[in-house]
Amino acid sequence: MPAGKPAGFAKQIAFEWLAFSEKSQNLEVYVVRFPQRVYLRFGLKSQFIRFQFFRFIITKEILMRYHHPKESKRTAFTLVELLVVIAIIGILVGLLLPAVQAAREAARRMQCSNNVKQIALACHNFESAFKTLPPYNIVSTTSLATGHYLLLPYIEQSNIHAQGNGYSWRVRSTGVPSYGCPNDVTIDGGRYSGVAIARAGARVNDATLGPFGATSYPLNGQACSVGYERGHAVKATGRFSTLTDGTSNTLLLGERLAMCTGPNYPSPTANPRLANGSITFATWARSGRHATLAPWPDGGPTAPDFTATSVAPGGSYSWWDCAILDGDYRDSNRNNGPGPRSDPNFRQNWDGGVVNPGGIQGGATVTSCDYRRMQGLHTGIMTAGLGDGSVRAISVSISALTFQRICDPRDGQVLGSDWE
Repeated sequence: MPAGKPAGFAKQIAFEWLAFSEKSQNLEVYVVRFPQRVYLRFGLKSQFIRFQFFRFIITKEILMRYHHPKESKRTAFTLVELLVVIAIIGILVGLLLPAVQAAREAARRMQCSNNVKQIALACHNFESAFKTLPPYNIVSTTSLATGHYLLLPYIEQSNIHAQGNGYSWRVRSTGVPSYGCPNDVTIDGGRYSGVAIARAGARVNDATLGPFGATSYPLNGQACSVGYERGHAVKATGRFSTLTDGTSNTLLLGERLAMCTGPNYPSPTANPRLANGSITFATWARSGRHATLAPWPDGGPTAPDFTATSVAPGGSYSWWDCAILDGDYRDSNRNNGPGPRSDPNFRQNWDGGVVNPGGIQGGATVTSCDYRRMQGLHTGIMTAGLGDGSVRAISVSISALTFQRICDPRDGQVLGSDWE
């Protein structure tokens, strides 16, 4: 301290600085007074900063010069910083979203595989109990039932089976979640979704009970076959012993959209396209149609009483709404169906020349669905159950000939290399 200055001057200035620091929101000052000097420590500094006191230079402005901006306590983000953070978050979301979608699709595919496995094993248990595979449709004096209805006790759905009491019509609006692929947008909770109802109305929806139960997994009618008497499907004829091509080479059930319609197939701008009325359904309870016991609203022929002669084999029990692949033909004109079918010649060049490529359709949408074929509801594959109880992901690029051969359990033909 210069000579002649009062001894209390440093103390006075120190108090002034302390008062200043208390008013500052960004600066913390510590004052240590010695006889001739004052030492200051402030901010986040780790060392003492030494000042010589001279009255004409020690000011608050000089003190502020030693206060570094980086040591300020920030109260908010700047606009630039906020935009950078948002951009970083957007990049991370963009990187993570495909991975999340892939994980969800893997989960859906696993669930679908479990559903198919459950149905395939149910067919094995049914065959063990009755020495036949479940017929895709059957009738007796006390029953009008589908194969899916008959399998209910073997997939832990005995209560639904009991409610039907032999007639699947009675449980037509009951959903069975394991009968639907999670990627099938025409099914919601085991029943036809709003998408299907908007397209088909009363054909898939009961005004009182609500939507009919639907399935993405039709049974192969060539394996789960039936025998006819007087035009009625009266007995099951399929057995594992009759699958002479081998159970591991025979399709037991496959995959499709429960409601399939094709006015935009092969594309919305293609000419020709499938007709607006080209449509099939997979209603798991759709049994033979009867005027009073099973009055299905789908326009199919009505079977008379069991004791009378019915229409041609397949006419009532094999219809466009039944949950079957390769069901019995309705009559001698094979283009009368029903579909879907494994035969690539089925309705070939239909509706003015729309080609049927055969095999499996990939990438189907609700209105761009080829009702003549099965669909793969997962990227590049159709989930299928084989006769040996296994589940196989069949490529949608499988040849039409190979697919036709795995659907026929008794043709004796060698399968193509695309099956290996």
